[in-house]
Amino acid sequence: MQNAHLAKKKTIPMLYLQVQLWQRELSGILRYVQKEPGFTWRYSLKEEEDRIALPMYFCRECGASGWISRRLATDDHYCSDISTINKAFMGKEKEVVLLNTESNKHKAIDEYVNENTLDVTHYVYMKDLKEASQSDNDTIRLRVCGKTTSNRNGNQRFSRFCPECNSDSICEIGGRTSTLSSVAISQVLSSDFDSANAKDRKILTFTNSVQDAAYQAGFYEARTFRFLFRQSMQKYLKTLDSPINLVQLQQGFKEYWKTKLNEEDYYNRFLPSDLASHIDLRHNYREGQGFMQRFKDEFDLRVDWEITSEFGLTAQLGRTLEKTGSSASFFQTKKTYIKHFNG
Repeated sequence: MQNAHLAKKKTIPMLYLQVQLWQRELSGILRYVQKEPGFTWRYSLKEEEDRIALPMYFCRECGASGWISRRLATDDHYCSDISTINKAFMGKEKEVVLLNTESNKHKAIDEYVNENTLDVTHYVYMKDLKEASQSDNDTIRLRVCGKTTSNRNGNQRFSRFCPECNSDSICEIGGRTSTLSSVAISQVLSSDFDSANAKDRKILTFTNSVQDAAYQAGFYEARTFRFLFRQSMQKYLKTLDSPINLVQLQQGFKEYWKTKLNEEDYYNRFLPSDLASHIDLRHNYREGQGFMQRFKDEFDLRVDWEITSEFGLTAQLGRTLEKTGSSASFFQTKKTYIKHFNG
């Protein structure tokens, strides 16, 4: 009697848990030009310091990292002004160079080197980045690399290819709050521990302006969709005992999630972020109690494309299933038999 009476009442948690995540933007982080790694913040630098700190680059493919600088043909030193370096790197100015400590592991591979490549080593003074003729306690030996390509007008521009793997994946290390928090938000909203339906999962954020709020809302929504889609693909792939081809993956993925979710939850869960801003699934493309067949067909095509893109076009961009070591595509090799016909 008592249990039946309690079951009719709304369940109330015994304790409420509130978690606050405080994080600092990874904006303006610099690395000292010295033999042992040391880091600082851009606005923490002191004028009386006798050492230089520069922005850092990072290869998203092989993990190589080093310093970013700039050197004009008429200069006898490498630039240490942070604003000038950042502007040159973002603008792909041909004078941009990648610096690293001299060692065999930082040597540029053969595929990287061509007639438009800079690949030299020399000593520089750590206090002003001027070239030195010999080694002493105040110098460091650096490997200097840079690669340029020509645009349509024939002008040379810096090319963001990594000297150690020759992949077009060099980026500057840094991250705004929106980028860092989007990782946590996407994980929370896509968690399987949340029993709420996908369309009912909400998150509330506060910003200083209306414009910033609109930007962040769109940014979080886009990132959340991408991570949720990858997680959903991986969840289906883990149910398989053997590899499947791309067509089978597309078909199996849709069948799996259409079985696991009702129609409303399925389309809300996998609605692409670029469509969510101007499609309201509560009112658009409705037919009776469900969705129009044309909408379903086009939605299936978009899901097929997202799967193809994840293992093809965008397989190397961001924290993909391939780059995180979760799942990857491969070409199936078959034996080729040649039959000889007697003429």
